[in-house]
Amino acid sequence: MPAHLTLTEEALELDLTNCKGSEFMDTLAKVKEVPGRRFDGDRKLWLMPPEPLVAERVIYAIQPTHDASLAEWARSARQQTERELVSPLPEDGTLTIPWSTERASWQPQEVNGEPFIGLKAHQRAIVEAVAQGALRAVIADDMGLGKTGTALAAVSEAASKLLDAGIVPAGEDEARYYTGDDPRLIVCPNSVKGVWAREIERWLGPNEPVQIIDGTTPAVRHKQIVDALSDPTWVVVNYEQLRVMKEKKKLRNGGTKTVTVMKEPLFESANWFAVIADEAHRAKNRKAAQTKGLFRIQGQIMLALTGTPLMNAPDELWSLLHWLFPKDYTSYWRFYEQYVDYIEGYFGKVITGVKNPDALRFELNKRLYRRTKAQVLDLPEKTRVTIPVKLDSKQRKIYTEAEKGLWLEIEKAIEKGDQTAARLVQAADTGKNIYTIPNGAARTVRLRQILSTPALLGGEDHSAKMDALVENILDNKHKPHDVFSEFVQSCDILADRLRTHGLSVETYTGETEEHVRTELEDEFQRGNINVLVGTIGAMREGITLTASDTSHFLERAWVPGWNEQAEDRKHRIGQRASVTIYIYEVENSVDDGKIAPTNRLKERIVKTVLPKDTIKEER
Repeated sequence: MPAHLTLTEEALELDLTNCKGSEFMDTLAKVKEVPGRRFDGDRKLWLMPPEPLVAERVIYAIQPTHDASLAEWARSARQQTERELVSPLPEDGTLTIPWSTERASWQPQEVNGEPFIGLKAHQRAIVEAVAQGALRAVIADDMGLGKTGTALAAVSEAASKLLDAGIVPAGEDEARYYTGDDPRLIVCPNSVKGVWAREIERWLGPNEPVQIIDGTTPAVRHKQIVDALSDPTWVVVNYEQLRVMKEKKKLRNGGTKTVTVMKEPLFESANWFAVIADEAHRAKNRKAAQTKGLFRIQGQIMLALTGTPLMNAPDELWSLLHWLFPKDYTSYWRFYEQYVDYIEGYFGKVITGVKNPDALRFELNKRLYRRTKAQVLDLPEKTRVTIPVKLDSKQRKIYTEAEKGLWLEIEKAIEKGDQTAARLVQAADTGKNIYTIPNGAARTVRLRQILSTPALLGGEDHSAKMDALVENILDNKHKPHDVFSEFVQSCDILADRLRTHGLSVETYTGETEEHVRTELEDEFQRGNINVLVGTIGAMREGITLTASDTSHFLERAWVPGWNEQAEDRKHRIGQRASVTIYIYEVENSVDDGKIAPTNRLKERIVKTVLPKDTIKEER
């Protein structure tokens, strides 16, 4: 029997009397990790501070029975703290540039199928904050709140204020100076470089110089950069182009030493007036070659744009803060110990949440600006609806055999000394979620592919999931739909299925060429495509899908932030209808009861620091 948690005015009270044997010992070990706990010998209860974060930690780590009112108390108290401590901003800002439809004759009539209305009040507030002194910040507004326009306007607004003097000191590095002739750099995913070029024209005019670094050889790319740096040009590159590498350098004494250098040194040596890092959560891994490259690039104005600054854990913030404020954030492990709540497991640290969240929110004040859609927009409701799918006997047999094969593979790996495989078995034996174990998700890819369609593994296209999804779309074929999948081949198969019903269907995957992606987005927004089917990896960033109010997920990504990014391709500025997200889950499979708990754990960590919209979920 599980433990039971109650709340009184004096304490959180945890009763372990119903726990027996190994369950009691495991629970007791977790209780002893809670700060401030003490044992009341007379009442046989563990008493803990009556604080919302303590309650959330106990509920997650120990999973006791408890009243719904207790969980609601913890959630409400935390949200109130968040409202008080997240970087304060006024409702509007006063700018020197109007940024409205009247500001220039070249402004287009439509943007993504919607009339161009310029900056909204919440955007003007951030633009003013950046231009009047912040200059370096994480813009972490919810996806769909217009971070692209905000960033471009902030750079232009800052330029109009700073460049009047002709020379601008370089902030972090006082030895360097910037003038109006210095270029601007945009670092973004490769798939949205064309989107940024389009948005620069829309916001700043057709005469604004833009150079996308897209040469097919290093020599061509180098020439593009050299040409771009000769003028105050917007230079657009993808993250991979910033990678650093190790090479041997000859010393005067004839020896050599290994040094780390950028593949393209001009990125590091250029005097950038502004640097914008779009989808900046891609730099969360401080050890990645592209993140190290970003660390080497500095500018007078530096903006990190991300709607999901914590994809999995609070330590991921460190890379962004280190890039923006290198003098203040020198030690990753000092930041980790101060703000990451974890337990020491047998195989290393296991992150359980955020430590000192109030201190972290104060740390982020005036460095991270974030508003949710619920705070600044009157957007329609977003509802997630889980569609339970039951496999027929044929597909279930294929799946069951593959599942048995998975465990047989793990057993063989254990015999060969594979410790990761051993952890999977240990997790399963104790009832834990194997998907929280490193490589646990990777080992189940084949199972997920079978649930999508056995055709992905060379079998027949026999899919209960696709049957349900197609049926749903056909029942509502009077309106456009978008579909997300984890697998490219699933997108192709599903698209073919839908075309047999006379629908106009296009695919949007990592194999889609960059210029074609922009065309597909425009055509979908104009209503010329009935169904757009894409991978989560390709279609979760840099695309607007407000022409549709219905999304379908054939699979969900392991990272919850990716799913939210994908959902918010439509739940953003320009959406007028209530948004419905259909999630297709196969009963008694890796879909059912496995992915969702993992995502809820990570979402809980995110919500501890950053407020999120309340999303209605149905089953």
